[in-house]
Amino acid sequence: MSKGLPKGVLQIDSQEKKALSQGAGKSFRIRVLLSNRRNIEENLAAEEELVRQAAHGVLCLFFWRNEDCVVIGKNQDPEAECRMDAAENLGIRIARRRTGGGAVYQDTGNLNVSFIAPVDSLNEQICEGILLKALEKCGVKARKTGRNDLVIDDADPETSGEGGKFSGSASRMTPEGTFLFHATFMFAVNLDRMNAVLSVSPNKLARHRVASVRSRVTNLCEHYPDMKMEPLMRTIISETAAYCQM
Repeated sequence: MSKGLPKGVLQIDSQEKKALSQGAGKSFRIRVLLSNRRNIEENLAAEEELVRQAAHGVLCLFFWRNEDCVVIGKNQDPEAECRMDAAENLGIRIARRRTGGGAVYQDTGNLNVSFIAPVDSLNEQICEGILLKALEKCGVKARKTGRNDLVIDDADPETSGEGGKFSGSASRMTPEGTFLFHATFMFAVNLDRMNAVLSVSPNKLARHRVASVRSRVTNLCEHYPDMKMEPLMRTIISETAAYCQM
């Protein structure tokens, strides 16, 4: 018997896909889930519950968005990553996730997608490949840079520096053998509020050849004005299904 979904999480699709290269008769079930909550703590708790519910032969795709918040990595000091007074004055929540990586500002102009599956069927490279293919099919020219960033593919490094980041990701594996990968997509994030609350060291900015955190990131809508969340979500689902049939 399948376990119930976390509160506020809806199943919007379920597909059974035969894995052609992994033995006759073997199949993957893809569960596509969407949160109708906008609270960061509730959504992180829902994600953790989905990780605990992970089962063999099932790949879970979880889409979620949050009201204004900063999400810090598992080992980060919030006072080093955030301007705490600004966060309090602006009503911006601060939460800690269980994966590593840096601090991320989110609002409803950002889309989160989580991949959850047994570690023997999923890894970072697979998830990144799915996302890059989905972006390409939606007309977005993007590339991976650094350890876990996706940036707008600008042929002129003099104009882009190492800016143009619109997506970051992080992952972890549980002792039970479940793999979690989650990524952000900045569609129309309020960059003024982001810049007001995030505190980035000058050394980090210098490494990326940018003057501020705002100049390092960008919104997809600035480069692709007609880009919407729903078509990208549908394309991520279809590319995930295509992977499961390989």
